[in-house]
Amino acid sequence: MNENDAWRTQRKLDLERTFKLQRDSLYAVYYEKTEHVEDFAPGMVSPCRLWRGSLDHNGYGQLAIRIVLENGEKKRITLTAHRFALLFFRGEFPSEIGHLCHQRACCAVDHLESTTRKENVRAVIARGLHVGSQKLRAQDVEKIRAELAVGKSRQMLANEYGVTRRAIGHISTGTTWGPRT
Repeated sequence: MNENDAWRTQRKLDLERTFKLQRDSLYAVYYEKTEHVEDFAPGMVSPCRLWRGSLDHNGYGQLAIRIVLENGEKKRITLTAHRFALLFFRGEFPSEIGHLCHQRACCAVDHLESTTRKENVRAVIARGLHVGSQKLRAQDVEKIRAELAVGKSRQMLANEYGVTRRAIGHISTGTTWGPRT
């Protein structure tokens, strides 16, 4: 067992121990911080459960919990909401998780699958959502430019498209994606 596998095994044990001790309060946090949406993502038989708490810089839900270590000490860690949901409800702690509904903030366990990094990247590229480090598509850039032209703020657009305000500024000035047409 390599060092990373040993760490993952120990972290899973720590989390499972914590879940046993704090099951009711963690269950309540999950349902307080999630919202069951009415719309179904294409191909899904159940609606998304979107995380309404804190999001990381990539748009994934995140939560901080105090875990109970083997020696009884407590340690605060941050987990993504979908990783928390998979472990809490299904006992799985995979190295990579795919969102079948394509919603980063979704943590409905029936919308999540254990996968490999390679499979996950391949699926994202196949959906046209991300190519290399490129987060936006040409049609997104055209929409952004149109919305900038009518006065929508760079920050609002950055939040909407999951990029930085600086990236929106570069689109506005033609530094990236070429000059306006």
